[in-house]
Amino acid sequence: MSVQTNRPVKAGRAPLLHPLPIVLLKNDVVLVEYLMSHHPQWPEINTLQEKIKTASILDGINFPTGVARIHSNILLRDQVAKQNFSYRLNLPETGSTAFHSDSVFRPMGAALWGMQSGDELIWPTGKGNRYYFILSVVNPIESL
Repeated sequence: MSVQTNRPVKAGRAPLLHPLPIVLLKNDVVLVEYLMSHHPQWPEINTLQEKIKTASILDGINFPTGVARIHSNILLRDQVAKQNFSYRLNLPETGSTAFHSDSVFRPMGAALWGMQSGDELIWPTGKGNRYYFILSVVNPIESL
């Protein structure tokens, strides 16, 4: 899986080969790490651990809008099929043994966690690569 962006490229970085700087919400990281420690057999744990290691982790006050976090609604554009689809990034339900396709513990969910509006995602499939553009990310409203 490759990730691209139309954000400005910093000097010395190859835009197609180097992963993006990822921003994660501190509360989400705490939840995901807790679930990983209690369910080490769940899928995509290695991907999530690597993302957490390389991410900038911010608290809610400093967290930017337009960055995918748990419970975000993400609008994606399949650039080949010219179709839009919505993806809601969720945690697995309590006691679940099967994961819905929108879980952060599924490949697409793990890939989208921390991505921003305007980013591109190249998704390898058995029939070749799929190319997605993130049109928008809408985050949940926090209660005070």
